[in-house]
Amino acid sequence: MLPFRTLLERTAFHIPYSHEWLVERDSLRNESRRLRESSERMSAELQGLEKVVRALWQPPGHFYSPIPDVKDLQSNRERVFGFPPSIPDVDFNEGRQLELLDRFREWYPEQPFTEQKSPGRRYFFDNANYSYTQFFITYLLVCYRDRIEAEFPLFKKCIGGSLWLRKGV
Repeated sequence: MLPFRTLLERTAFHIPYSHEWLVERDSLRNESRRLRESSERMSAELQGLEKVVRALWQPPGHFYSPIPDVKDLQSNRERVFGFPPSIPDVDFNEGRQLELLDRFREWYPEQPFTEQKSPGRRYFFDNANYSYTQFFITYLLVCYRDRIEAEFPLFKKCIGGSLWLRKGV
């Protein structure tokens, strides 16, 4: 024999207005259960994060912490994430940088490397660790340094040679 409550619900399910009410009640119960489970998961996750924060050497936002303080970021959102027209007290010397890029463009054809591995060279562009852009920047800066060394021999004593990159070892 069925419990009285189950018998009452099954009977009420066939009454016109109570059917809609029971369907809505059941959907609200399911939603409540999902929200409760979600809340429990988030609570457990928050407790785990609080343990991590307590275990940190310094709290988030501290000068020595690599983790920013979220509240501080939110309160300074525009200053932190906005793009200022310039940075105070920093001269980027854009004209000189553009000149340097033009010089780099001239030096690019001198680079001896190929896309795929070739005999006699350990470096090639299509590799997973140190690909095109990283290499070009390093190579062109070394070329720039070599040209400075030629003009100013004392510079070489201070910085050191760059033969390893020039030879492609």
